[in-house]
Amino acid sequence: MAIRGTLPRAEIKQIAAATYHQMWWPSVDTVKYESDHLPVWDEGAGYLDPAADEVLSTWDEALDEDTEPLHVIRFGDQVDVKGVLAGTPDADQCIRYLSKYLTKSLGQSLDDKTQREHAARFVDALRHEPCSPACPNWLRYAPGRPAD
Repeated sequence: MAIRGTLPRAEIKQIAAATYHQMWWPSVDTVKYESDHLPVWDEGAGYLDPAADEVLSTWDEALDEDTEPLHVIRFGDQVDVKGVLAGTPDADQCIRYLSKYLTKSLGQSLDDKTQREHAARFVDALRHEPCSPACPNWLRYAPGRPAD
């Protein structure tokens, strides 16, 4: 974060420009199946909606139906930053900023209660999000098979 002189500025700009990742996942905006209304497996057809007796999309079919990636990760909009020269007022300001926020972050209490609360929030936020094509969680959001 605060390296100076170890990488050429042009190389850092190339790395920043290339740091972009899209994760295409079936949509998880609307829960369609939960509690007592869950998809059922049929050996000959695949997963079925038990109420409609409709075959659900496969993972790949569900990806084809989505038009937006679920997650997009970017380095940021700082690609055009010219850099900071040592000994300038900008360098002093950057160092003060980094020191303030790194110290503030490192100084926060991480007692057992805080860690447990953080872990509980994390689990609650991610417990139903699919983690891979083999993860059954995506079936909670599975759309019906597209019409032929």
